[in-house]
Amino acid sequence: METSPQPSPAAAHLTGAAGAILLAAQSAPGGFDPYWAVVGGKPVLTWSVAACARAAPRGAVALVVASDRLDDACALAEAEGWRYVRPVAAHGPQLRDAIAAGLAALPVDCHWVVLHDAARPLLTPELILAGLTAAARTGVACACEPVKETVKRARAGVVTQTLERAHLALLQTPQVFARERLLALLASDAGGQWADAAARAAALGMPVATFPSGHENLRVATADDVALAEDVLARRQREALGGAHG
Repeated sequence: METSPQPSPAAAHLTGAAGAILLAAQSAPGGFDPYWAVVGGKPVLTWSVAACARAAPRGAVALVVASDRLDDACALAEAEGWRYVRPVAAHGPQLRDAIAAGLAALPVDCHWVVLHDAARPLLTPELILAGLTAAARTGVACACEPVKETVKRARAGVVTQTLERAHLALLQTPQVFARERLLALLASDAGGQWADAAARAAALGMPVATFPSGHENLRVATADDVALAEDVLARRQREALGGAHG
């Protein structure tokens, strides 16, 4: 049975409770379901739930799944003893539908909302807390991985410009929103389609802070990614055991 997680000292300065919305409802091409693929003996989404429950103990975790997976999610929550997790079905096919369903499932006193793609199982409580700290400055924050490759702009098969890597980043999740910012985002485009909440917020003129992530925060999209995630989890478990014995 899951025990009540303890608040992290790093989050003590934050005002208001934090909740999380784990997004696991987007359809996947080719029949591979990244959320329910098995990593480390558990479905991929299980690992993100554990990280969110430890990092946002004063709120709750809304696990948003496709409607045909709701029974599976409820059964998993019961088997894992997830007292703070609320499985819900997405209201529709778009990202904003899933976010709206998750937000409706969170307590109204959750001032901060962590959005995370549940296909990224290597999420850590430390990364979530970094996002909460960054969001406290602007109301919205997004995990970013620095771009290491040289990026060119090309037109008609011809390179026209070399882009400065220092000004480029790969957007990831978690993304953190003050509740009122997320409500404003959802209300701004009731029927629109957008692939990324932080990018949509920036397009609407909301200031978006960034906080550093890395390649380990990978998204499981193929069977090969499952093997990579397995390797990272195994290393982390060895390091944790080594630290405990030390």
